[in-house]
Amino acid sequence: SVSCPDLLILDWELPDIKAGQIMAQLRGLCPEMHIIATSGRIESRQQALEAGADAFINKSDTPEEMIDTINQVIK
Repeated sequence: SVSCPDLLILDWELPDIKAGQIMAQLRGLCPEMHIIATSGRIESRQQALEAGADAFINKSDTPEEMIDTINQVIK
């Protein structure tokens, strides 16, 4: 059996691999896990959400905004 974290923050701009592919694989292994995508490119937000991310954090968000997003997802 696989031990899954409650939450994963996934960089959407990974080199050499599409984050959407990683997210799909993780969803298959850990369907209950929350996934928040993050990127410095705000235009990645829509792609990440359409691919199944529970939320999106822009890397320029304040720490307070990041914590608020995490808290909203894990409720």
